[in-house]
Amino acid sequence: MAWHPVEPEALHTDSVDAGFLAAVIGHYVDHPEHRAAIGSPAEYERLLAELPERNG
Repeated sequence: MAWHPVEPEALHTDSVDAGFLAAVIGHYVDHPEHRAAIGSPAEYERLLAELPERNG
């Protein structure tokens, strides 16, 4: 049986501040211990507090 990759759902980023997204990616590069919480409301609030120069 041949393996066929599954197409991921499209992620719309047109309403995301590019600076905030870049800061978040940099944060997770520097702090991999926080990656398990990605996507949770609490983690988003923590990021907003930790990256105050960005408004998310």
